[in-house]
Amino acid sequence: MSLLVRPAKEQDSEQLLELYRQTIRTVNCNDYNKMQVDAWAPLDLTKEVFEGYISRCSPFVVVEGDEILGYSDLQPDGLIDHFYCHHRAQRRGVGSVLMNTILDKAKKAKLDRLYSFVSITAKPFYLHFGFTVVRPNEAEIRGVVLNNFLMERSLDNEL
Repeated sequence: MSLLVRPAKEQDSEQLLELYRQTIRTVNCNDYNKMQVDAWAPLDLTKEVFEGYISRCSPFVVVEGDEILGYSDLQPDGLIDHFYCHHRAQRRGVGSVLMNTILDKAKKAKLDRLYSFVSITAKPFYLHFGFTVVRPNEAEIRGVVLNNFLMERSLDNEL
């Protein structure tokens, strides 16, 4: 498998939307109930929402050929807003490529800390990469509460 990382483009919005929706509906559904999954990844979500996300958050994608297998972003304050791996590419190294890209970008930006609101599903992955739980969190999405965790990783000693 030859994985490449590149900046997301507006024309990726449809693939990102489907990756986001299908991953939540097939992977995160093991940790969240149907009402929570429906609020988090509604069927009426449009590619325009992802066009706005691409413009606002400058995500990057992991591709194999023409297929996007994962995407994430790193915001100037160290926030990892989105972090999703395609439901058919789980446990194939895509998440590691995304996280290593984030760590490289954080070091270049001289960030001292990364943080994210991490799903129950993704918590073990983040722990593996040296993040710790700051506190449990409740996020309200479309009137439905989802439990997740505020997690962070200090980068002070890595610069």
